[in-house]
Amino acid sequence: MTQQLFDLTGKVTLITGGTHGIGMAIGKVLSKAGAKICVNDLSEEKLEACKAAYAKKGIDVYTLKFDVANEEDVDKGITKIEQEVGEIDTLVHAW
Repeated sequence: MTQQLFDLTGKVTLITGGTHGIGMAIGKVLSKAGAKICVNDLSEEKLEACKAAYAKKGIDVYTLKFDVANEEDVDKGITKIEQEVGEIDTLVHAW
């Protein structure tokens, strides 16, 4: 029996750098704890590949293209996530 260390049911997590590597690994762990995972990137291709990789693990991930180095892009991206997914509870910057 596996013991769950924490419960993130109903929480929204945004992971910058979540399309691959450590960011994706963190996303998979947080989703197992119940979090709704959102991932952003500059590349539509990376976002599509990431969505497919998460789906292979049974995880429905919300993806959105925006530049974390551009304040206006960030504002628009956060607003869209909040409207379509919910208020962001956790931010992981794995970029």
